[in-house]
Amino acid sequence: MMRRALLLVLAISLFHASYVVSAFRRTVNTESYDAGAEVRVGVFGLFHPRTLLVSSAGGVISVRSDHDSCVLRGHEHARVDLDGGIVRMVCAGAVFSTGAIHVTGQAGRGADLELSVPGRMTRRFHGRLDVIAAGGELVPVVSMDLETAVASVVAAEQIASAPPEALKAQAVAARSFFAAAGRRHHSFEFCDTTHCQFLREPPAADHPAARAARETAGLVLAFRGAPIAAFYSASCGGRTRTLADAGLRAAGGYPYFSVECAYCVRQHAAGDRNGHGVGLCQEGAAGMAAEHGASFADILQHYYPGTTLEVRSP
Repeated sequence: MMRRALLLVLAISLFHASYVVSAFRRTVNTESYDAGAEVRVGVFGLFHPRTLLVSSAGGVISVRSDHDSCVLRGHEHARVDLDGGIVRMVCAGAVFSTGAIHVTGQAGRGADLELSVPGRMTRRFHGRLDVIAAGGELVPVVSMDLETAVASVVAAEQIASAPPEALKAQAVAARSFFAAAGRRHHSFEFCDTTHCQFLREPPAADHPAARAARETAGLVLAFRGAPIAAFYSASCGGRTRTLADAGLRAAGGYPYFSVECAYCVRQHAAGDRNGHGVGLCQEGAAGMAAEHGASFADILQHYYPGTTLEVRSP
């Protein structure tokens, strides 16, 4: 009898979990989101670079100016400098002066490349790189696949040891922001800082952040049929805040409710938050997954009540 009762409880629990996820997932009805889209991300803006080094991180890359081009292989690199208002490039022994440079893989596709601000920062990217001169500095912009961008945000925003369901919730929130926030800069859509979303180099395919992006590919949070630019922060201090509480403007019509965060209630003094405290609480999401076995759908429904989890049909 006891065994039969336990089996019945387990069956009901599995049915409930399946129902919650399926009820929370619909077909997105908007033209603003494309699961195969690219995003243009301005990188290294905090360094205001006047010199950049570009090299291949695997394979052959093509570097083009308005009128000239060169090819980099192996450890060869191109040096890009700001010369007045002109981009000056030294590549394979040739010197080009141009308005912009474009770095791609074969046939104009994305490439694995390495970009450096000498003495400050070096990062790998996968995509196509454009560099222009604007505002007295070089502006590097990487056009990358949306899912690559999502995995890169998850790797930057959450530690790899976070529970997988918390990483998946972060992936959906990041993808939703990319899908709905619109163009936030003049020369590109998003930056790699917390002004938009913190983004580092893409993680390896077996990294937990990459798995979280793959396992939620295409999923976005929606409110009244449209993706929302999902806000999130490190910790909420025990209760998330509304937009008005945080002094933020409305984001695409979603009202952002204030909800209790049991994990932060136990871990922090009331109001002791890290970040604006609106939307997903990253510490709370990890706590829900680790302590209560919450799925990413459970986490998202808790922090974004009234939303649906939607996916574009193939």
